[in-house]
Amino acid sequence: MISIYTWNINSIRNKIDNVNSLLNDHNIDILVVTETKIQKKNEADVLDKIDNKYICIFNSNTTSFWHGIAIIYKKNIFKNVKVLNTTLPTSSKYKDEPDNSKNNHIIKKISKEQLDIETKKAHITEGRILVVKYTLYTPVDWNFDGCCSLDVNNNCRCDTACDNGTKCDDNCKCGMRENRNPDTCCSQDLNNNCRCSDKCLSIVSKYADSSSNYSNNENKEIVVVGTYCPNSGVKRDDPLLRLAYRTIRWDVDLYSLLTELRNEYKNVIWTGDLNVASKDNDMSNKYYNIAGTTPEERNNFNNFISTYNWIDTWDILNTKKEKIIDRVTYGVGKTCQLRIDYVICSKELLDNIVSSDILLKIDGSDHVPIGTTFKF
Repeated sequence: MISIYTWNINSIRNKIDNVNSLLNDHNIDILVVTETKIQKKNEADVLDKIDNKYICIFNSNTTSFWHGIAIIYKKNIFKNVKVLNTTLPTSSKYKDEPDNSKNNHIIKKISKEQLDIETKKAHITEGRILVVKYTLYTPVDWNFDGCCSLDVNNNCRCDTACDNGTKCDDNCKCGMRENRNPDTCCSQDLNNNCRCSDKCLSIVSKYADSSSNYSNNENKEIVVVGTYCPNSGVKRDDPLLRLAYRTIRWDVDLYSLLTELRNEYKNVIWTGDLNVASKDNDMSNKYYNIAGTTPEERNNFNNFISTYNWIDTWDILNTKKEKIIDRVTYGVGKTCQLRIDYVICSKELLDNIVSSDILLKIDGSDHVPIGTTFKF
């Protein structure tokens, strides 16, 4: 099982304890943190305080303390980790002017020069996207000469080799015998999945749950696309200043990148603060005139999801939760409540979805975490 969560932390510098508590209390494997609000010079201070069972990759704003994104993941549960993108590539698919003919909301006209400025900022310098490829372990990866399995530090857990899947002898080094299932294999990983060398595979194949990361010898890769989508506007005197940029530049390029990643890797998970309320019941009121609720933003998002068969993992598992108090990820308890944070996956992962939840009681930000557990 792999659990993937996202949380808009609204500045991570003074909330690292909140992050560590979330990681440990909910046994999270991958956490996408948006709106970190730090610069590169501050990253080392944050890294020093992150729980030592985890590794953190940053993509911070290069020009200010605003925005920023990070991905925090558990050590030693992935065979390989590779950063694929830290900027959003531009395309040639832009329209010169927004098409207002099909919408009931007018996008403020903006010059191409201003669109180019916004594109350079949000696409490149503001730290809004982080794409990471994870390769999962397989049983063969644990074939360590003379040892049934490895601990989290890649040290041999046993003094002697496992014999036909029986439990380890009294000389076991790891000191965690109580966490083992002696009827199936010598030891288990941090997610309680068997991890044994090929000497134990016949036993594992008989008893291991089908959701185990180690159920066969094929390499499995997942690509996590962490995203902090630009807000279309927060100024009271001009509340939708960036709506044109958001809908005819950012969305076009992001959806193009997601399609390319899916074509190449298949198993793609897109998560973060996407700054759009997909459905009417993802809003406490039918606003339509504030960022994230306009027809243009919602149409772009919903058309992309439906046309290319992407899966809103929380929504598909929580069809009976129709009230905003059960769906909200931003503004819990406030007048304006929205569900704008998501874990979206490519249709290839539909059968891998196990559970999804919104952690409504988590404090520390104006957003709450949302996450999904997948089996591989």
